[in-house]
Amino acid sequence: MADGTAEVITVRIAGEAPTVQPGTPVRLTGLVGRSWQMQGRHGISYSAASITGVSSKS
Repeated sequence: MADGTAEVITVRIAGEAPTVQPGTPVRLTGLVGRSWQMQGRHGISYSAASITGVSSKS
């Protein structure tokens, strides 16, 4: 975010969950957001082809 804070979102992937520590920068491949609405509630669900940790040196 522009003010230096972070937001945590849930991103689903097919297969095994990646092993990254909380707070680790990640690279999302094929990220898709889909809006949904059900019984007066709404939001966005996210999915990605893969999630990998990013080295702080890259």
